[in-house]
Amino acid sequence: MTTLAPDHQVQCHFCSSTFSLAGDLCSDLPRVTSDCRPSPRSGPLAVCPQCGLAQTVVSGDWREAADETYRQYQMYAAADGAEQKVASGEGFQARSVVLADRWRSLGVLGERGALLDIGCGNGSFLRAFAAEFPAWTLSGSETTDREVGKLRAIPGFQEFYGADPDGIPDGFDAFSLVHVLEHLENPRAFLARVHQSAAPGGQLLVEVPAWRSNPFALMIADHASHFSMSTLAMVVSSAGWFPSLVTDQWVPKELSLTASSNVQPRRSPPPDAASEERALIKAVSWLRQSRDQLLALIPRAESIGLFGSAIAATWLYQSAPDAVQFFVDEDPQRIGRSHLGRPILAPDQVPGGADVFVGVSPLLSSAIADRLSRPQCRYHAASPLEGLSDRTNEIFSPKK
Repeated sequence: MTTLAPDHQVQCHFCSSTFSLAGDLCSDLPRVTSDCRPSPRSGPLAVCPQCGLAQTVVSGDWREAADETYRQYQMYAAADGAEQKVASGEGFQARSVVLADRWRSLGVLGERGALLDIGCGNGSFLRAFAAEFPAWTLSGSETTDREVGKLRAIPGFQEFYGADPDGIPDGFDAFSLVHVLEHLENPRAFLARVHQSAAPGGQLLVEVPAWRSNPFALMIADHASHFSMSTLAMVVSSAGWFPSLVTDQWVPKELSLTASSNVQPRRSPPPDAASEERALIKAVSWLRQSRDQLLALIPRAESIGLFGSAIAATWLYQSAPDAVQFFVDEDPQRIGRSHLGRPILAPDQVPGGADVFVGVSPLLSSAIADRLSRPQCRYHAASPLEGLSDRTNEIFSPKK
């Protein structure tokens, strides 16, 4: 963990302004990698007083730790590479299936075109998009080519590109960045380069974690930016794109943004940096409270489990690794596997007399605990968190 002297000067990796950091808001808290492993190193959290972007302070040490994370990256390891399922109107569906369906519903994409999925991983979004748009040609870019065999098996797949944005050719009709932008240092420059590669009328889809509804996302060590709706729109519009929709209603605990390249970009005023900082401090305080709730359960419990087997559960596990005996998950792709050396159980497999802490988003914790609790097994909800919610959604209209 990086230790900072009082009044340490740091630079915002978005707007480049320099500001004074009094200390590390999270120096006593563990971190996790974005592929759900404990992380020994990260930078401190801060809100830039000039632009209002919540961020992990980028330094040489942070870059080195992030690079190490990506070298060892195991996508959806607890589900053998299968993308996580999320709640939707159709029940539980893969995140990419939901995103492709919602993007199609906006009517901004033609029946034919060329898509580049930036940060394509093992092709989850490309497969979902191909099912919705079978006549489109598909390409992907990623930091490593180790999954390129899986990508070439996707109908319509044409080209694989590396991570350097300067290697992207011109003429793509649409770009998708699903859980990519939060990793990038200087996201404006990257998005501006993508904008240059867009065909007339080019469309953009960006998906990022929503820390205001899920504070556990703040603990992901390799995320450089932590977006609210207003800061996400600010970053995207600053790169020449016109945001048409920003919403937290497509995927739980996430923000979805769509934008167009053929409309005069609208520079919205910067977010209220003081409000963003107050929200960040409140979110981190809630994380400490959740950790303390788990620790308070241990002395009086016969056995302890954690609900979930991803970011939140990984983060909480680090506070009580000797006490936590199992994880509980409702995703059939994860049940029967293990995480951090502990079994992943279905709710009906939890042993009698056990206590399970539902350390997930405060928007979901109480409902899950109420639904799963039974006389022989107690589920404990995390404390509620008021005053952090983002706007439900915002639809922008081009200036006349």
